[in-house]
Amino acid sequence: MSKQISTEKTMTVKEVAEVFGVSRGLIEKRIRELFPNKMVHGKTTYLNEAETTIISIRIKQNTYLIDKNNSLDRINNLFGTSYGCKELVK
Repeated sequence: MSKQISTEKTMTVKEVAEVFGVSRGLIEKRIRELFPNKMVHGKTTYLNEAETTIISIRIKQNTYLIDKNNSLDRINNLFGTSYGCKELVK
């Protein structure tokens, strides 16, 4: 059986934390809360745009935790898309 290569753009936990201006621990906490089976010990966790957006929305519920310079638009720019983030917020 051959492995299918994904063309979906992803980010690591560390990259997401840097973009949002929060700790890696906070991102990991939100992943465990929102996607309980996503992280596997010893393996790099990759997040797609939808997952990153959901985490962003959850973090923004506690706006004092996120850098004011970060926004959903930055995530759209990183993923090079114009869809997604804003539609999920509506």
